[in-house]
Amino acid sequence: MNAHSSVSLRYGYAQRFPNLRDLYQGNLFVSYRSITDKTHTPQPEASHHATLHYQYTQPLKGFFLSVMSLLNITQKHSAYHTITTPDNQIVRRSLVDADYQLSTVGINGRISQALSFWKSLLAINGSCMLTKNAQYGDEGLQTYNAHIYSAALSFSARPLRFLSIELSTLWQRSKIALNTDIKTDRLTYQADFTLPPFTNFTFSINNSVCQSLDIDKHTWFTDLSAMYTFKRFDFEIVVNNLIGQNRYEQEFISSIEQNYYRYTLRPREIIGKISFNF
Repeated sequence: MNAHSSVSLRYGYAQRFPNLRDLYQGNLFVSYRSITDKTHTPQPEASHHATLHYQYTQPLKGFFLSVMSLLNITQKHSAYHTITTPDNQIVRRSLVDADYQLSTVGINGRISQALSFWKSLLAINGSCMLTKNAQYGDEGLQTYNAHIYSAALSFSARPLRFLSIELSTLWQRSKIALNTDIKTDRLTYQADFTLPPFTNFTFSINNSVCQSLDIDKHTWFTDLSAMYTFKRFDFEIVVNNLIGQNRYEQEFISSIEQNYYRYTLRPREIIGKISFNF
């Protein structure tokens, strides 16, 4: 458009053929509690994809803006039918013949501004994704809407010659609208500090907090690393999970299911690394 603005429009058409997993005739155990029935004969699926991208840059003022919208339409020929065993221990998914359209529309944007003090950069990201899909239920083929929202704020700076800071926070919401609405909210905080006190020595501290608002669970991780460079050799010591968290819990939505996961972690580990270039 001009020296600072540009607009691009892209369109694509694809004919997706079944992959090796879809061609397999039998049951696939995708987890300890999930079975996917692959006795259905898959068919090729046609899809249309379009994106519209606007970008504005002002390098002298350190201002950047990017906005992109997308549209994807796929002609589906089968849908999943999900049932559980009588004891509610195993989830079984089977493909059933069905003709419908899977459509996705979304928009995401990013604004960033470079600041004069501390050689810093402030950025804001946001996205919204809406999907219309279908799945077999007790009443036959049922359509449902899936909404995914996210917002992020990040800040990076170098207040001192030997100190770099990177801070960020991310909020994510997943929502499914079928007979009843279900949703999950997650927050993630990240704080990284890098200290190069000498030319060949770098010390870094990485902190992250993962919080699942629906189940009121949060987990804090702290990792330390120190690396020394001598000629072509790098010597590094990494301490992961310094605080010693041994459990990580989260809840998220997949398709029309609400899943809860609990992970058992190593309380702490120390790794030594040596690498070289030639």
